[in-house]
Amino acid sequence: MIARNRPAEGLSVWAILVSLALMAVAGLGAAAPPLPAQTTEEKPLRRVELLILEDRLTEVTVGFHVELAPGWFLYWLNPGDAGLAPVVRWQFPTGFEAGRLRFPTPQKIVHGDIVTYGFEEQKSDSIHHRPRL
Repeated sequence: MIARNRPAEGLSVWAILVSLALMAVAGLGAAAPPLPAQTTEEKPLRRVELLILEDRLTEVTVGFHVELAPGWFLYWLNPGDAGLAPVVRWQFPTGFEAGRLRFPTPQKIVHGDIVTYGFEEQKSDSIHHRPRL
């Protein structure tokens, strides 16, 4: 049996992550010392957390952690025989740009003759945001 995958639901994960990342990056210019920030968004079939992993003057590392319900998965950058790779469209305040999105090593998911690559249980990703000085 093929595992359930809901591309439209998966895209909303990325929309949430983009929104949360923008909110985290927008607060970088504040005078107060940076504090580790955590935001959580829960949906019926997954949980998404956004974390400020590292905050420096020249670079901010934003991480997010996704917990998937049993039977659900997210595709990797190379999805394999089926599926679509995640697409992230960033919108930053003036002076910021995104570094490369980094994924952990994917799992090989086999369903009969179809082989895909992704994450069936949970995954953590990170992105570097660099202010242009």
